[in-house]
Amino acid sequence: MNGTVKEEYVHKIRGRGIKLIYAPLERHMVEGIQCLHFNFSSQRAKDVLAARIKSGHFKVPHDVSAEYIKQMQAESKQESIDKRTGRVSLKWLASGNNSHMWDCSCMAVIFAMIHRMI
Repeated sequence: MNGTVKEEYVHKIRGRGIKLIYAPLERHMVEGIQCLHFNFSSQRAKDVLAARIKSGHFKVPHDVSAEYIKQMQAESKQESIDKRTGRVSLKWLASGNNSHMWDCSCMAVIFAMIHRMI
């Protein structure tokens, strides 16, 4: 999986172009082994995860570590100025702490979307 800045990807489903926040699956041969790869919209995945947390539809065990909680809170949506266009937009930005658990949770959301669980 690879998070990108792209907002959406077009999938051909039953002859129609459907826009989703993840790209169609690609197959690659790496040292004779078939590997699967796809891109996804990092910003949109983070929006979905944040909405699920806020609504109570993303649950974690009550005894998670303090480090897990710290990493899940390591990014927030902040105003960002595009240097090329000067446009202001809201983007997920890291606070400087590790956010590996946040990123892994975003990937879990993408897999749930792929399997139509959400």
